[in-house]
Amino acid sequence: MTAEGEELAQALAQLQSELQHYRARGDQRNEAITLHRLGTLLQDHGRPEQARACYEQALPIFQRLDDLQSQVATLHNLGTLLAREQPEQARLYYEQALLILRQTGDRRGEAFTLHNLGQLYENLEQSEQALACYQQALTILRTLGEPGNEAVTVINLGRLAERRERYDEALQHYQQARRLLQQAGDHEHELLALKNLGRLAHRQERHEEAQSLYEEARALCQRLGDPYQEAVVLIGLAEVYEERGLLLQALCLLGSLPGRIQDGQARWRASQAAGDPSK
Repeated sequence: MTAEGEELAQALAQLQSELQHYRARGDQRNEAITLHRLGTLLQDHGRPEQARACYEQALPIFQRLDDLQSQVATLHNLGTLLAREQPEQARLYYEQALLILRQTGDRRGEAFTLHNLGQLYENLEQSEQALACYQQALTILRTLGEPGNEAVTVINLGRLAERRERYDEALQHYQQARRLLQQAGDHEHELLALKNLGRLAHRQERHEEAQSLYEEARALCQRLGDPYQEAVVLIGLAEVYEERGLLLQALCLLGSLPGRIQDGQARWRASQAAGDPSK
């Protein structure tokens, strides 16, 4: 067993022990909290079925205790967990969370739930429903004065417009998002906006502009110290070089990818090892 596997086994054993203790005492609140922590740990380590079982045991306890905040957190986790394989069930969980958030007046939570619902509808290619959710979320985030979170929703609106081949609209959204993110100092999400701008320029055969945007994105990756995202950008840049007939430059970029991907994987493993596995 790897060191990471041993750490996970120890964390699971500790939480299982705590769960038995709380059940023996009849302490339902801490039982539900521990089930939720177990679910999160299992979800983070790629065990979706076990994670779902924990969340589904925790949820009715939180409901009996009338713990609305914990209900919302559990419903969100279930929605995220099931979004890809069981989207209809995920939608029901998100809508339950949305109902609670509206009842309690949690506008920020409502915006994030609408954002998640929008992504779910977008993945199901239900564009009109996705658009409605994103626009509702955007209205709330603008009211709250959160430009960074507003920009993430604007990026999603841009991606949705791009999928519908409304390229001028997509360009406006991506450019607006980038301005908001620069104002907020959120360089990680600015990178996302840059990559989308580069992809859109490439799709529209604006190759010189695409090259410039990808090169800017590459420089930002290097400032952020993110070799994995740099590798993603380099793939796009190599495609642009190829379109422009710069085959040698394209080959050089592609030849550098394996090392960057390995660096990115090492960085991800280090970040996971540094985290608290019980959270």
